[in-house]
Order: sequence, then C-alpha cells, then structure tokens
Amino acid sequence: MGCGSSKVAVSTVLVNGTQDGAILKDANGNITQSKPIGSNEKERLGSQLGSSNRLGPVESLGIFRKRKKNLYQSLDVFEQIDQRSVTVPSTVSRTAQSLVQYLTEPYEAPLFKLRAIWIWVTHNISYDVNSFFNPSEKKSSQLDASDVLSSGKAICSGYANLINVLAESAGIKTERVDGWSKGYNYQYGQKFGDMSPNHAWNVVKLNNDWWLLDSTWGAGYVDKEKNFVRQYSEHYFLTDPKQFIFDHCPTDMHWQLLEEMIAVERFENYARVTKHFFRLKMKLFSHQNGIVVCETGRLHLKFRIDKDIPIKCTGKLSEVDGDVDTDQYIHVYSTEKTLHVLVDVPRVGQFDLKIFARELNSEQSNLNLVCRYAITCTNKLGPSSSFPRQFKRWSPGFYLHSPTDGVLYNGETYKFRISLPNVTEMAVCLGGKNSTWERIPNSRGALWEGEITLPDWVERVNVVARFEEKTPFSSLLEYKVAEKDWAIENCENEHS
Repeated sequence: MGCGSSKVAVSTVLVNGTQDGAILKDANGNITQSKPIGSNEKERLGSQLGSSNRLGPVESLGIFRKRKKNLYQSLDVFEQIDQRSVTVPSTVSRTAQSLVQYLTEPYEAPLFKLRAIWIWVTHNISYDVNSFFNPSEKKSSQLDASDVLSSGKAICSGYANLINVLAESAGIKTERVDGWSKGYNYQYGQKFGDMSPNHAWNVVKLNNDWWLLDSTWGAGYVDKEKNFVRQYSEHYFLTDPKQFIFDHCPTDMHWQLLEEMIAVERFENYARVTKHFFRLKMKLFSHQNGIVVCETGRLHLKFRIDKDIPIKCTGKLSEVDGDVDTDQYIHVYSTEKTLHVLVDVPRVGQFDLKIFARELNSEQSNLNLVCRYAITCTNKLGPSSSFPRQFKRWSPGFYLHSPTDGVLYNGETYKFRISLPNVTEMAVCLGGKNSTWERIPNSRGALWEGEITLPDWVERVNVVARFEEKTPFSSLLEYKVAEKDWAIENCENEHS
C-alpha cells in the first residue's frame, strides 16, 4: 500500500553539524570527532540532500544502535495494554484528546503509551482503498487526523498524521516521514528518484533514540481484488532500520536512521523481501539485487539462516510472458547456516522467482512468501533439465548428491546418493505395471547410496524413507521417466 502519487512538500532537515563531515561516536554514544567524507561520497549524498552537503542531523537524530530487545524482551509486556487498547468504548474515540487520555492514562512509560496508541490505530483505522485507486477523489479528510477519527479510514498520510497527533498529545516526540515504498503497485526496476513520494510513515523518539513505525502497513494490506484486509503486523512497530530500508526509503536521507546512509539507487535495486523473511531471521547472502541476469540458465542463490530456526522452504518459477509455471525447475536444500536455492531456467526470457518458507515445526501448514526476484535469462547453455519434485517430508539437512536431473531414462543405470539425517530406511520405488521397491543401503552416517537400472516398463521413480521404525514410508522425491529415443528427439528440437 502507499499514498499513490500525491505530491507532498518535502524539506531537507539540517542542523548545526560539521561542515562536509560525519559525526563519530564512542561506545556510549558520545561525539568524539568528525570524519571527512570523500568527494565521491559527498557528491552522491549531496544530490539527494539538496544544495548543501552537510550530513546533519546526526547529533540531533542519533545514530541508531539499538533494537527492540533493548526496549523490551518479549511481547508479553504488552499483553494487557493490547487487550485494553482494542476494546476502547466508541464514546471516547470521538476526539483525539479523549482517546489519548483513555489510552494512556494507566501508563507512565512513553513506550507503553505509544504501544496503546499504535494498537488502537492499527486495529480501528481502515485503509481507504477508494481514495488510493481514485487519486482524483482524495480529500483533506483522508489526511486530517480529526476526520480520520470520525470516518475510521485513511490513506497512509492520514495514518501518519493521526499517529503524530495522538503521540504528541501523549507527550511523545514524533515526526511524519514522506518517502517511497515498495508497496501495492511496485514493479521491479521501478525508479523512485524522479517521482513524488508515494508513502508516509512515522519516527518516534523513545529513550533519546529515534525509532521507525508504519501504522498503515501495520494495519493490514490490499488484496488482488483491491479490498483492504485487516491483518495486524508486529513487524512495523519500532522496526530495525536495517530491515525497514528494504521497502521504505525516505526523501530525507537522515530518516533512514542508518549508520551509513544508502543512495536511493541502492534501495531501488534491493531484492524484495517480506516481513516473514525477517521473522525467520533470514539474510541475503549471494544475491542482494532483485533483478538477476542469468547468462547460463543456472542460478545458485544462497541465504543465511539461523541454525536455531529450522525452516521449510520451496520456490516457484513463472515465465512473465509464457507458460512456464512450475516448482520443478527449483531445488532447495540447507546446511547448518545456509539455505541453497538452485534454479534451472528453462529458456531465454523473463521470469519471476518466488521463495516461500515457514518454521519447520510450525502449526501453520502454508508457507509464506519471503523473497522475490526478477530473472532475465540471456543465454541457455545445454538442454533444459528440471529437478526432481520435492515432497513435504524433504527436510532441512537433506542433500541430493545424485541424480539431480528430474528426468530419468529407461535402460539407464543411476547411482542414488542422498544424505538423509534421522532416517532409518530408504528405498527407491519403481512405478509402473510391475511396481517394485529397491532398498538403498546406508553407507555411512546419514549417507545412503546404491545403483539401480531402470527397466523399460518404469513410468516414474519415487525416493521414499522411513523416519522411525515400524512407521509408514514417506515420499521425499519424484522423478519423471522417459524413453531414450524421446530424450534424443527432445534435445535435437531444443537446438534446431
């Protein structure tokens, strides 16, 4: 979601900082010296900060050093506040003054007061989709805090203005921030530098540090049918700036709250990651940019993962202007600290790669979108080959050594070599009119390996495993089977 393309007056914030320099602080946050900035860096940042190259307001903003855990260890501290804030009588929400008084009266700490305000706004103000999709119908009522309270709906500017009014009334210092977001209408490759701001959010000062929050995105999202879906998101309450910058870039660079400000061009190039990506403590490793040029047809993407959070992951590759839409061009496996995603792009063209994940032991069955890339394949070396299909029981720590091609051929001999920790038995099921099972021996540790020749009648091959004694086998992988003559003909067609 965003505010569309409405023009908002933006002024660059300047303070009494060091001319042409950056402020350095010691471990306690005290200013120690100013560090000169190289001419290239001054030119890059100066083009975005206006005519002045002064980097302030580092001293007044403070360099962001803390995370949520520095303010609170668990969401449990907010349990009673949250419950009370979602059950506010309608009679007290008619004016900002009466609402703030009711929400904050029981609390002394600014953090608790802010939390009460945040919860009420995200649970009671709906996104005004009509104004978003019909910019000509936007009125001041979508921006003014009092009108937002009375109507119960707003666009992002209205959310930000309301947070400002309520927080200031509670004695909490806040600012509205205008900038660009990768929201509902975002397209890969979109350039923001020459366009008006399309979103608004807030910064709030707690314990002498500035923090980020986006109540618009915290309240919910707009679905494909252009309806607002209320779905509370904790991620956008006091978000870590290093995470916030992936989908929010302020026009005033200082409000990035990063130790090293980034250029808008870098923001434009970032891969699209979601709140679920950060909740799983994933990190980009091999591919930082969202647009990937593939010159061979093969990609190997790597993500850092937390060894204490085992995750279930899969991927989906779709051709932008074609009929390729399958998960069998993707193979996923993980080591202790790295998630590997192998992609075999089937042909030259434009593709959309989506990666989904969830905690392995989560009660939730669906996987959430965590990351997305736009892939441009400029050259395809060799024939297309899919990977074997992965089933739900394919788990973190499993590794397929061979065969990695998703299509096997009758009459050929294959060495099945797979690492399967915590498995008691493994077998290869040859499916067809004379279905048989071939047991694969455990060679050492978690490694299972054995050779199998595929008879002419085999139509499919499944790798199955037993996780505990006297329990049913579970399917892990499935291969397609083709005749040799078909394979030769198909290869010739691809190169004709």
